[in-house]
Amino acid sequence: MKPRMFSSIFGLLALVGLAAQTTTPEEPQEPNVVFGLRAGRLVPLERQVVPIHHDSIRAYGVSETDAYAVLQGRYSPVRFSEADKVALVVRSPLVALTAADPDTIYVLRRTTSSGEGIIGGRHKRDVKYTSIVATIIGGQSDAAVGARPVNWTKYGNNSLVMTVGKLRPGEYAVTVDLPIGQQRNQAVFCFGVDK
Repeated sequence: MKPRMFSSIFGLLALVGLAAQTTTPEEPQEPNVVFGLRAGRLVPLERQVVPIHHDSIRAYGVSETDAYAVLQGRYSPVRFSEADKVALVVRSPLVALTAADPDTIYVLRRTTSSGEGIIGGRHKRDVKYTSIVATIIGGQSDAAVGARPVNWTKYGNNSLVMTVGKLRPGEYAVTVDLPIGQQRNQAVFCFGVDK
């Protein structure tokens, strides 16, 4: 009787150990918040909520409009190495419910320094969203200004992981373009890549 009890206990412990090894990965709890993924752990990215600005220039029948956001600080405090394969995780209920293309909602862009980089004693970065050029006879739009190509795969039960090829050193931002009317302010998730 005792050998049978011991084998049952060892079998039960083996099943518990196997279940612990096959648990789902850690996922974001809040929707549409982007995290970095480093060694299987979620890393919070710098988060800024910024207004979207629009600049227009009109001359001789040609109109050009740019949409952009201004981020505070010259560099993000969240850093990856150039050698890292950058992976970003987001919980996306909109993609899960509507089968929307995540590339239309989450866009990875490289940020640029604004002018001399100091406004009111503070450094800043720009994220350019769109550029539209129109003339009397037509026009064109580049809605993905500065967008970097990414790949999407399912992550855990309720999230997606955005993988990116090798990124050059610099500052980057993931913009979250939710289709809920015209937004005045937008969440932007930032990180940098070092050599």
